[in-house]
Amino acid sequence: MTGALRRNAQLLRERPNNFTLLRILFAVAVVYDHFYVLLSAPEARYGFPWAELGVAAFFVTSGVLVTASYDEDPQLLRFWVKRLFRILPLYLLVVGCQGAVMSVIALSRGTFDLAELGHYLVMNALFMNFNAPAFGGVLDGFPTPAINPSLWTLKIELMFYAVLPLLMAVYRRLGFAWIAALFIASTLFYEYFVDAQPMLAKQLPGQIRYFAVGMAIALYFDRLDALKRPSTRILALAVIALVAVAGLVWFVPHASAFEPLFVASAVFIAAFWLPALWEPVDVSYGAYLFHAPIIQLSAVYGLYAADLLRLGALMVIVLSLAALAHIFIEKPGIKLGRAFIRASFRPNTPVIDLVLQPTRVKDQ
Repeated sequence: MTGALRRNAQLLRERPNNFTLLRILFAVAVVYDHFYVLLSAPEARYGFPWAELGVAAFFVTSGVLVTASYDEDPQLLRFWVKRLFRILPLYLLVVGCQGAVMSVIALSRGTFDLAELGHYLVMNALFMNFNAPAFGGVLDGFPTPAINPSLWTLKIELMFYAVLPLLMAVYRRLGFAWIAALFIASTLFYEYFVDAQPMLAKQLPGQIRYFAVGMAIALYFDRLDALKRPSTRILALAVIALVAVAGLVWFVPHASAFEPLFVASAVFIAAFWLPALWEPVDVSYGAYLFHAPIIQLSAVYGLYAADLLRLGALMVIVLSLAALAHIFIEKPGIKLGRAFIRASFRPNTPVIDLVLQPTRVKDQ
């Protein structure tokens, strides 16, 4: 099975795709939705939960790409170092900038407290944003009293990175049955808690279903791609279009249980079966991190209004900052991570596998 995993990872890496463009579209969907929703003006948007769709698609995409990355180099420390150097540099910069701006506002209002600032920085550096969403009373009375409410998803991402080696170790023994069990268990967890405790439903056990279908795409890429016949492609596109138009998975009770399957199908088709268009600068991560604090601070300074002019200005500012961040922070961070790995790990460092050793089983 290990050989098949490596072949699929190599196929994914070499295959032209639209993932960069798709991630940017997902980020734009989140920015658009949050522009209206964060300050309680949802009636001004076109009534579809674009942010939910964008986040779901991000999770599926991470399931695909991160699983393929781990398959190519399943050494735990190297894997985790690569992921941390990808996520942390820009994240910590954004957290620090948010703390600095809120400190300035709190000082001007006479509500600054150094202990609160320290608590905010520590909690956010540890991805425990829910324990310190803001400080100094800067956002008191806001519909969403958090400087950057989008950050909850990064905690989910990091938790997926942490458990992926274990998930893959179990997969090597149980095959597809393990991926199916993950999806079903996660869906049951989400459906059980979504009404009574929606915040609990949004944690990793309820979200791993998105990563699971992404993992399935990575692990069975060769077989899925073999379905690429004109009749199959047309049928798949028709099904996705029908679901998108009807809004079935968002507006019919409990039909959301099937949402990850439809999102994953759409991501797979758009990434691999549509022609590879172009690969722009990947501003998706920066756009995701920057947009919410800019929206919130625009309201603090009395600049917010739910109109298209300000939405357009927000998009320009966010995407421009994200492009600069990608060039001057994200790319150097990735290079630094690679340099650290070269300096710290020998090329023949043995694979460390958690709990279960790989065994040869019949491919599912």
